[in-house]
Amino acid sequence: PTATGARYPARPADSSPAAASVAAPAAVSGDLWVLRAKVAAVRTRTNRMTMLVREGQVTPAELKEAEAELTVAEAELASAERRFETETRLLEIDLQEAKVNLEAAKGKMQGVEELSRKNVISGAEVADLRKALRQAELEYERASIRLEAHVSSGKAEDPGDGGAAAARPPAAIGG
Repeated sequence: PTATGARYPARPADSSPAAASVAAPAAVSGDLWVLRAKVAAVRTRTNRMTMLVREGQVTPAELKEAEAELTVAEAELASAERRFETETRLLEIDLQEAKVNLEAAKGKMQGVEELSRKNVISGAEVADLRKALRQAELEYERASIRLEAHVSSGKAEDPGDGGAAAARPPAAIGG
């Protein structure tokens, strides 16, 4: 991981909003896994302490302290899950934007190819538009990979729910 905790840093030359959010998914999904484990451990400890209070081995005050810790851990987890869902929605929007840009670049390229056949536009202009189309294709692919990686990173086994995935599936986005 990088100094910010991200698995892969944003490319320095890329100042797009999507590039700025590259580091966030890894941090958020890592928080989810850690917080899920913490909640599961605190819940297990609190359940054990409840039985020990009945047996007189733990004081009610110690149990209340453990219950308070569980409440805090659950609140932290809920907050991290909301951040994860927000990041997922933002990445879905980035993918939709990349798709729109790609479709626009394809449409522009079709028109330019027709003009090129009629010798109305120079080869250099055609090359520039081909480059723009390729860049749009790459940005779409990049956005798709970011979303896929983010969603799959949030599906790490939840220690508190017997292995069910916690992340919601991404919205259907045609490609």
